[in-house]
Amino acid sequence: MISSLISTAQTISIYSEDTEIEASPSLVTVGMYQLTAEEVFDAENVYEGAAATHIFNTDFTTGKIYWSVPTGEETDLTSYIETGYLNFAIKTATAIPFTIEFKQGTLKAPLIFDETTDANYGIIRDDAWHFVSIPLIDFALSASFPADWNWALVKELFTLRMHQDPAGEEFSMFVDNIYISMEMPEVVVPTGIFNNLANQLSIYPNPVQNKISIQSDVEMIGDIYSVTGQKVKSFSQVGKSLDVSELENGVYILSIKSGKKQYHQRFIKAN
Repeated sequence: MISSLISTAQTISIYSEDTEIEASPSLVTVGMYQLTAEEVFDAENVYEGAAATHIFNTDFTTGKIYWSVPTGEETDLTSYIETGYLNFAIKTATAIPFTIEFKQGTLKAPLIFDETTDANYGIIRDDAWHFVSIPLIDFALSASFPADWNWALVKELFTLRMHQDPAGEEFSMFVDNIYISMEMPEVVVPTGIFNNLANQLSIYPNPVQNKISIQSDVEMIGDIYSVTGQKVKSFSQVGKSLDVSELENGVYILSIKSGKKQYHQRFIKAN
Protein backbone atom coordinates (compact mmCIF):
# COMPACT_ATOMS: atom_id res chain seq x y z
CA MET A 1 0.00 0.00 0.00
CA ILE A 2 1.06 3.63 -0.34
CA SER A 3 2.76 4.91 2.77
CA SER A 4 1.04 7.48 4.92
CA LEU A 5 4.43 9.19 4.95
CA ILE A 6 2.70 12.36 4.12
CA SER A 7 3.51 13.70 0.73
CA THR A 8 2.44 17.08 2.12
CA ALA A 9 5.08 17.04 4.87
CA GLN A 10 8.05 19.36 4.57
CA THR A 11 10.53 16.58 5.34
CA ILE A 12 10.75 12.80 5.48
CA SER A 13 13.39 11.34 7.77
CA ILE A 14 15.33 8.37 6.44
CA TYR A 15 18.33 8.13 8.75
CA SER A 16 18.44 11.19 11.01
CA GLU A 17 18.26 12.04 14.68
CA ASP A 18 17.01 15.56 14.04
CA THR A 19 13.70 15.85 15.92
CA GLU A 20 12.58 18.62 13.54
CA ILE A 21 12.41 16.08 10.70
CA GLU A 22 9.29 13.95 10.32
CA ALA A 23 10.06 10.47 11.65
CA SER A 24 9.98 7.33 9.51
CA PRO A 25 11.48 3.84 9.85
CA SER A 26 15.29 3.70 9.69
CA LEU A 27 15.98 0.02 9.14
CA VAL A 28 19.52 -0.63 7.93
CA THR A 29 20.09 -3.60 5.64
CA VAL A 30 23.49 -4.78 4.51
CA GLY A 31 23.63 -5.67 0.83
CA MET A 32 25.58 -8.12 -1.27
CA TYR A 33 29.16 -9.29 -1.11
CA GLN A 34 31.88 -8.23 1.34
CA LEU A 35 30.21 -5.13 2.80
CA THR A 36 30.27 -4.21 6.46
CA ALA A 37 28.05 -1.49 7.95
CA GLU A 38 27.95 -0.52 11.60
CA GLU A 39 26.85 2.38 13.74
CA VAL A 40 29.59 4.57 15.23
CA PHE A 41 29.30 6.96 18.16
CA ASP A 42 32.64 8.83 18.36
CA ALA A 43 32.20 12.57 17.80
CA GLU A 44 34.78 12.76 15.01
CA ASN A 45 32.77 10.38 12.86
CA VAL A 46 29.24 11.64 13.66
CA TYR A 47 27.71 14.53 11.72
CA GLU A 48 24.63 15.13 13.90
CA GLY A 49 23.02 13.50 16.89
CA ALA A 50 24.79 10.65 18.66
CA ALA A 51 25.43 8.14 15.85
CA ALA A 52 26.34 7.73 12.20
CA THR A 53 26.88 4.67 9.99
CA HIS A 54 30.31 3.51 8.85
CA ILE A 55 30.29 1.48 5.62
CA PHE A 56 33.60 -0.26 4.98
CA ASN A 57 35.59 -3.25 3.85
CA THR A 58 39.23 -3.98 3.06
CA ASP A 59 38.84 -7.39 1.42
CA PHE A 60 36.66 -7.10 -1.68
CA THR A 61 36.84 -10.01 -4.09
CA THR A 62 34.19 -9.38 -6.71
CA GLY A 63 30.84 -7.78 -7.37
CA LYS A 64 29.13 -4.55 -6.43
CA ILE A 65 28.10 -3.76 -2.88
CA TYR A 66 25.40 -1.60 -1.41
CA TRP A 67 23.99 -0.22 1.81
CA SER A 68 20.28 0.54 1.90
CA VAL A 69 17.79 2.19 4.22
CA PRO A 70 14.34 0.84 3.24
CA THR A 71 11.13 2.18 4.73
CA GLY A 72 9.47 -1.24 4.71
CA GLU A 73 6.57 0.12 2.68
CA GLU A 74 5.90 2.10 -0.48
CA THR A 75 6.27 5.85 -0.15
CA ASP A 76 4.69 8.47 -2.39
CA LEU A 77 7.27 11.11 -3.39
CA THR A 78 5.23 12.59 -6.22
CA SER A 79 4.81 16.00 -4.60
CA TYR A 80 8.56 16.28 -3.96
CA ILE A 81 9.74 15.95 -7.55
CA GLU A 82 9.65 19.55 -8.75
CA THR A 83 11.19 21.26 -5.70
CA GLY A 84 12.34 18.43 -3.43
CA TYR A 85 15.85 17.46 -2.30
CA LEU A 86 17.54 14.32 -1.02
CA ASN A 87 19.86 15.50 1.75
CA PHE A 88 22.66 13.64 3.50
CA ALA A 89 26.06 14.10 5.12
CA ILE A 90 29.03 12.09 3.88
CA LYS A 91 32.63 11.64 4.96
CA THR A 92 35.14 9.63 2.91
CA ALA A 93 38.57 9.64 1.32
CA THR A 94 37.73 6.68 -0.94
CA ALA A 95 38.15 7.30 -4.66
CA ILE A 96 35.91 4.41 -5.75
CA PRO A 97 32.92 5.68 -7.81
CA PHE A 98 29.53 5.07 -6.19
CA THR A 99 25.86 5.71 -6.85
CA ILE A 100 23.07 7.06 -4.67
CA GLU A 101 19.75 5.66 -5.77
CA PHE A 102 16.06 5.23 -5.09
CA LYS A 103 14.56 1.76 -5.57
CA GLN A 104 11.15 0.24 -6.22
CA GLY A 105 11.28 -3.49 -6.61
CA THR A 106 13.90 -4.30 -9.24
CA LEU A 107 13.88 -0.75 -10.65
CA LYS A 108 16.64 1.69 -9.65
CA ALA A 109 16.90 5.46 -10.13
CA PRO A 110 20.61 6.22 -9.63
CA LEU A 111 23.02 9.14 -9.80
CA ILE A 112 26.72 8.38 -10.29
CA PHE A 113 29.38 10.08 -8.18
CA ASP A 114 32.99 10.10 -9.40
CA GLU A 115 35.80 12.57 -10.02
CA THR A 116 33.74 14.22 -12.76
CA THR A 117 30.39 14.58 -10.98
CA ASP A 118 31.40 15.00 -7.31
CA ALA A 119 31.83 18.77 -7.63
CA ASN A 120 28.32 19.20 -9.00
CA TYR A 121 26.93 18.38 -5.57
CA GLY A 122 29.71 19.46 -3.21
CA ILE A 123 31.15 16.02 -2.50
CA ILE A 124 34.83 16.26 -1.57
CA ARG A 125 36.74 13.09 -0.74
CA ASP A 126 39.01 14.65 1.88
CA ASP A 127 37.98 12.58 4.91
CA ALA A 128 35.92 15.48 6.29
CA TRP A 129 32.14 15.82 6.65
CA HIS A 130 30.25 17.44 3.77
CA PHE A 131 26.50 18.04 3.62
CA VAL A 132 24.92 17.32 0.25
CA SER A 133 21.55 18.38 -1.20
CA ILE A 134 20.51 16.72 -4.46
CA PRO A 135 17.40 17.89 -6.35
CA LEU A 136 15.09 14.93 -6.92
CA ILE A 137 14.55 16.19 -10.45
CA ASP A 138 18.21 15.31 -11.16
CA PHE A 139 17.40 11.63 -10.66
CA ALA A 140 14.53 11.94 -13.10
CA LEU A 141 16.78 13.63 -15.68
CA SER A 142 19.52 11.01 -15.41
CA ALA A 143 20.23 8.87 -18.47
CA SER A 144 19.79 5.80 -16.23
CA PHE A 145 16.28 6.74 -15.13
CA PRO A 146 13.84 3.85 -15.84
CA ALA A 147 11.10 4.60 -18.36
CA ASP A 148 8.50 2.84 -16.21
CA TRP A 149 9.49 4.43 -12.88
CA ASN A 150 6.66 5.53 -10.57
CA TRP A 151 7.50 8.11 -7.85
CA ALA A 152 4.38 7.05 -5.93
CA LEU A 153 5.79 3.56 -5.30
CA VAL A 154 9.30 4.14 -3.91
CA LYS A 155 10.25 1.47 -1.41
CA GLU A 156 13.91 2.24 -0.68
CA LEU A 157 14.58 5.94 -0.21
CA PHE A 158 18.37 5.79 0.04
CA THR A 159 20.74 3.16 -1.35
CA LEU A 160 24.49 3.65 -1.63
CA ARG A 161 26.03 1.29 -4.17
CA MET A 162 29.48 0.83 -5.67
CA HIS A 163 29.32 1.84 -9.33
CA GLN A 164 32.06 -0.52 -10.43
CA ASP A 165 33.80 -3.64 -9.20
CA PRO A 166 36.01 -2.50 -6.29
CA ALA A 167 38.01 -5.75 -6.16
CA GLY A 168 41.24 -5.35 -4.18
CA GLU A 169 40.53 -1.77 -3.09
CA GLU A 170 39.93 -0.47 0.41
CA PHE A 171 36.66 1.33 1.02
CA SER A 172 35.49 3.45 3.95
CA MET A 173 32.56 5.87 4.07
CA PHE A 174 30.53 7.49 6.85
CA VAL A 175 26.94 8.67 6.22
CA ASP A 176 24.54 10.53 8.48
CA ASN A 177 21.51 12.84 8.63
CA ILE A 178 19.71 11.45 5.57
CA TYR A 179 16.32 13.01 4.80
CA ILE A 180 14.10 14.30 2.01
CA SER A 181 12.86 17.89 2.08
CA MET A 182 10.24 19.73 0.07
CA GLU A 183 12.76 22.53 -0.56
CA MET A 184 16.51 23.01 -0.30
CA PRO A 185 17.48 23.35 3.38
CA GLU A 186 18.05 26.98 4.32
CA VAL A 187 21.44 26.25 5.84
CA VAL A 188 23.76 23.91 3.97
CA VAL A 189 27.05 24.39 5.81
CA PRO A 190 29.14 21.20 5.93
CA THR A 191 30.96 20.40 9.15
CA GLY A 192 34.67 20.06 8.49
CA ILE A 193 34.85 22.64 5.66
CA PHE A 194 36.27 26.01 6.66
CA ASN A 195 36.68 24.73 10.22
CA ASN A 196 38.63 27.83 11.15
CA LEU A 197 36.59 30.23 9.04
CA ALA A 198 33.07 29.34 10.16
CA ASN A 199 32.49 32.80 11.66
CA GLN A 200 34.33 34.66 8.90
CA LEU A 201 32.28 33.63 5.89
CA SER A 202 28.79 34.81 4.93
CA ILE A 203 27.07 34.12 1.60
CA TYR A 204 23.63 35.46 0.67
CA PRO A 205 20.93 35.77 -0.72
CA ASN A 206 19.72 32.48 -2.16
CA PRO A 207 17.90 32.60 -4.58
CA VAL A 208 19.76 35.58 -6.07
CA GLN A 209 18.85 38.02 -8.82
CA ASN A 210 22.00 40.06 -9.48
CA LYS A 211 24.65 39.86 -6.76
CA ILE A 212 25.74 37.34 -4.15
CA SER A 213 27.32 38.90 -1.09
CA ILE A 214 30.46 37.04 -0.03
CA GLN A 215 31.68 38.69 3.14
CA SER A 216 34.96 37.39 4.49
CA ASP A 217 38.25 38.75 5.83
CA VAL A 218 40.27 36.16 3.91
CA GLU A 219 41.19 36.17 0.24
CA MET A 220 39.11 33.75 -1.80
CA ILE A 221 39.56 32.24 -5.23
CA GLY A 222 36.50 30.65 -6.70
CA ASP A 223 34.49 29.39 -9.63
CA ILE A 224 30.84 28.97 -10.50
CA TYR A 225 29.71 25.76 -12.20
CA SER A 226 26.47 24.74 -13.85
CA VAL A 227 24.84 21.60 -12.45
CA THR A 228 26.25 19.74 -15.47
CA GLY A 229 29.80 20.59 -14.33
CA GLN A 230 30.56 23.36 -16.84
CA LYS A 231 32.58 26.30 -15.43
CA VAL A 232 30.68 29.52 -16.15
CA LYS A 233 32.59 32.10 -14.09
CA SER A 234 35.84 32.54 -12.10
CA PHE A 235 36.74 35.19 -9.51
CA SER A 236 39.32 36.28 -6.92
CA GLN A 237 38.38 38.79 -4.24
CA VAL A 238 38.23 39.79 -0.58
CA GLY A 239 34.87 40.52 1.04
CA LYS A 240 33.04 41.78 -2.03
CA SER A 241 29.72 41.02 -3.68
CA LEU A 242 29.81 38.72 -6.68
CA ASP A 243 27.92 39.81 -9.79
CA VAL A 244 25.97 36.90 -11.31
CA SER A 245 23.51 38.99 -13.31
CA GLU A 246 24.86 37.62 -16.59
CA LEU A 247 23.98 34.05 -15.68
CA GLU A 248 20.82 32.49 -17.04
CA ASN A 249 18.15 31.45 -14.56
CA GLY A 250 18.90 28.06 -13.07
CA VAL A 251 20.84 26.16 -10.41
CA TYR A 252 24.60 26.65 -9.99
CA ILE A 253 27.45 25.55 -7.72
CA LEU A 254 29.60 28.22 -6.08
CA SER A 255 33.06 26.75 -5.32
CA ILE A 256 35.39 28.82 -3.10
CA LYS A 257 38.98 28.05 -2.18
CA SER A 258 40.90 29.69 0.64
CA GLY A 259 44.30 28.20 1.35
CA LYS A 260 43.80 24.45 1.64
CA LYS A 261 40.12 24.81 2.54
CA GLN A 262 37.30 24.52 0.05
CA TYR A 263 33.61 25.40 0.28
CA HIS A 264 30.79 24.45 -2.09
CA GLN A 265 27.35 26.06 -2.07
CA ARG A 266 24.48 25.44 -4.44
CA PHE A 267 22.52 28.58 -5.32
CA ILE A 268 19.60 29.49 -7.53
CA LYS A 269 19.75 32.35 -10.05
CA ALA A 270 16.25 33.73 -10.56
CA ASN A 271 15.03 37.08 -11.90
